[in-house]
Amino acid sequence: MRNVTAVLAVLGMAACATEGPGVAPAAPWDVMKSWQTAAEDVQLTVGKRTFGASIMAPTDPGPWPAVLLFAGSGASDRDWNNKLMRGDNGSGKLLADALASHGVVVIRWDKAGTGWNHGPPPAEFSLDTDAEEAKAALDLVRARPDVRPDAIFLAAHSEGSIAATRLAAKVGDQVRGVMFLSSPGRSMKTLYLEQLAIQFRDEAHLPPDQVDAQLKPIAQAIDDFIAGKPVDVARASRIPTVRKLLAALTRPETATMGRAMFALEPAKDAAALPQHEFLVVGGGKDVQFDPVADAGAIRDALARGGKHVTYFVAPDMDHVLKHEARPKAEVAKDLQVTQDNYNADGRTLEPSVVVAMLQFVAAASIPGAD
Repeated sequence: MRNVTAVLAVLGMAACATEGPGVAPAAPWDVMKSWQTAAEDVQLTVGKRTFGASIMAPTDPGPWPAVLLFAGSGASDRDWNNKLMRGDNGSGKLLADALASHGVVVIRWDKAGTGWNHGPPPAEFSLDTDAEEAKAALDLVRARPDVRPDAIFLAAHSEGSIAATRLAAKVGDQVRGVMFLSSPGRSMKTLYLEQLAIQFRDEAHLPPDQVDAQLKPIAQAIDDFIAGKPVDVARASRIPTVRKLLAALTRPETATMGRAMFALEPAKDAAALPQHEFLVVGGGKDVQFDPVADAGAIRDALARGGKHVTYFVAPDMDHVLKHEARPKAEVAKDLQVTQDNYNADGRTLEPSVVVAMLQFVAAASIPGAD
């Protein structure tokens, strides 16, 4: 990660704008120095299940701050690779390598249903499944002699923020702070309806009044679903693809999980957390979660809750935290092509986001920094 080292040196640890009282004090270790690292595969246990995880850490005994890396949506493994997407150049492994090389112990794991983690039976999956697995990772890290137990952080990508939020709410001061990386700030219902509105407007070329007319019964169907009422997908929409989406959402096998997901209010839930230190990161080239409407919503909710929040937008960062040179309009033009390119060989992390994370961890790791 030569690019990260260069950015650290040039910016002098001043890449982020901090919103909150005071000025961040000097870092407790030399984050501009590169450290030798070593990888270690470990096993985590939840109940009767055992699954794989990886730790990347400086070879110097430290003790160091630690970061738990939460993978995003879908079948994303510990490296943040997904069988439904091309390539295996996952941002999770790249991020772990980069952070560890600048003095952070990083753990990441195969979440339920990915890699070496088969997960519980489908009927037993819940919003707490990923959080319970993360708690096992937290317990292991806290017991390591090279980790400072007072400087452990959660770093959640995309929908991984749901599990991170649920874990942070339960463990209190066992976690020093939380980093939301390209995470949703709006509810699933809002995002779902917004995406449909874009399709109706830009692809079907419907006028505004017809877009509203199409969305109204769909919104009502989602409200009924969240409330546990029966949903007639045929009445909700005449469009076959929309009916298919609603049918998949409301099918009995996944309805319990889907209902809980759609009922979440991510920004509000984040603001209710007991921790005080937060980093919120958005990408200027992110076409899935908006750096203002989503990351900005989390920032605003945290600030209203009296938290110390650092908000950083990387202009050339895409959804998976990688550097994207193309204009955003081109990135958004074909979402399938964009997603296929997320983990393509040769793509690198946006270096400024690594700097932002290191800055945050360094400042928040100082005793009495609150």
